[in-house]
Amino acid sequence: MIPLRKQVIDAYLGSTDFRGCQDISSIHLQYEEDHSGKMIAHVEAKIPASTTNQRDYDISVRIHPQGNSIYSSSCTCPILGKCKHIHKVLYRIRQSREIPIPPPSAQHLERVARRERLADQMEHASVYIAFACKSELDSGSDYYRSQFVRDKYDQEVLGVFFSLKEANLRAKKYVREDLGHEVDDDDEEEDDEEDDDYGEDEFDWDDEDFGPDDSNEYNKVWVDRFAIENASRHFHT
Repeated sequence: MIPLRKQVIDAYLGSTDFRGCQDISSIHLQYEEDHSGKMIAHVEAKIPASTTNQRDYDISVRIHPQGNSIYSSSCTCPILGKCKHIHKVLYRIRQSREIPIPPPSAQHLERVARRERLADQMEHASVYIAFACKSELDSGSDYYRSQFVRDKYDQEVLGVFFSLKEANLRAKKYVREDLGHEVDDDDEEEDDEEDDDYGEDEFDWDDEDFGPDDSNEYNKVWVDRFAIENASRHFHT
């Protein structure tokens, strides 16, 4: 229940004479904290569109829990301002003393969580690039030809992959078929576990006869992870 007074609504919307609109198809209320730790009442609602191909307009209103003021509002209709849909939702909030506004459903919370997970995945979207060095490597005496400076290698891109596992398999295939070394593939499950570990993008050799101690050969093949937005610089036309 939010005791939102008519005077507060009128002061927020101004003197506009709003026309009627479709009835609210869904509405829910939840309490949350803003960036300063202040508690606010957040009401979200949907109202069917009447003149466009869009199915519903999404309305969001943030107000003082006691109805003393309206902090912000938004609607996805073409008006992009204080529209008749916001007007309708505010007056529905005013009626919440007689007709309480329910909390969000479990389905709505799951949809929100799914959108947040997708946004997080897109923010961390990456590709894994398997590289091989085509030139001979020295011991590092010459900085510009050193095996420790990969940007100076004569690089070949073996493949671009969306998972560390697939990039590792391609690198191992190159080691096995082109360099003539045996590589143990018993670690595929471990590769799977590393797919979501954004800190582990270095190729991990498992064969005892082929590893970091054999530094020149080892450094000829590697896997690096790149955020999708900055991977293009590694491709040249």
